[in-house]
Amino acid sequence: MGRLTQTIAMIAVLAGVLMAQVPSDGLVAFYPFTGNWNDISGHGYNLTTIPQYTPAWAADRNGVASRAISLDGGSQGLHAPADSFPLGSSARTISVWVQLSDLSRVRTIVSWGDRRNGTDCSFLANQNTTGAYLIFTNSIDSLIYKTSSLYKIQSWTHLAVTLTATGLATMYMGDSILVSKQMTGWNTSAGLFGVGGWYMDQYSNSFLWSGRLDAVVIYRRALSTTEISMLANNTTDLLVSTKTLTPNSVRYTVVENRTSNVLYTINGRTLKNESVAGMLMGEKLKKSLRIQ
Repeated sequence: MGRLTQTIAMIAVLAGVLMAQVPSDGLVAFYPFTGNWNDISGHGYNLTTIPQYTPAWAADRNGVASRAISLDGGSQGLHAPADSFPLGSSARTISVWVQLSDLSRVRTIVSWGDRRNGTDCSFLANQNTTGAYLIFTNSIDSLIYKTSSLYKIQSWTHLAVTLTATGLATMYMGDSILVSKQMTGWNTSAGLFGVGGWYMDQYSNSFLWSGRLDAVVIYRRALSTTEISMLANNTTDLLVSTKTLTPNSVRYTVVENRTSNVLYTINGRTLKNESVAGMLMGEKLKKSLRIQ
């Protein structure tokens, strides 16, 4: 295989690697639930629970045991201080993988602020005699996606919602836009951030999630459709910075710098004699690829 063909093949792999990553720009909190409830963004917004209401561990969206949380819909939930989460009318993004068990009442995916006075920021699911709904709300104005049922999220499903600084809210399932709307009256207050719970300013057993949650991510900006697609295709939960590869301006992820030259296998094909700048990782790499 010629050098040019190899380079094109590696660029294609790099695109796949990029799509498996979690964007870090504007990140507030990231909970991959890899054996604990910690925030791995570096900001330290670790989740806690009331001991008798501790969620159970469950297999995640990749089938890996004890890498997601399972909530019973009646008492379990997690929370953290939200004083430094996006407040007021500032831009934000919520991204989460969900699996729903029961929708007999309002179910909370995530929420922060205080819903009693309409200063919350809540992402919910609900069902009644008129249909099933996904709702992004501040209890005054809401972005609502209505459908006949939410059967899709009986299986692991990626959901996301963005709010721009000018108030445009957009809801996604996977990397597809469900609905958009110009929001008004958005004024999120500080308070508790609830995962699986609508906490107001204290613990409440109302509207708790029933099912599983995984890879909860909060940003202080509205991610682009391309970035939402990255999250919807993320299977690794790797959080890494990005760097521009010249002269082709291909973005790649540097995990660790190395100096040795070794062989790398990609989908069964061995590459060698490639100059080295940094180590790249992704689900499509059977080992690791390094190129310059």
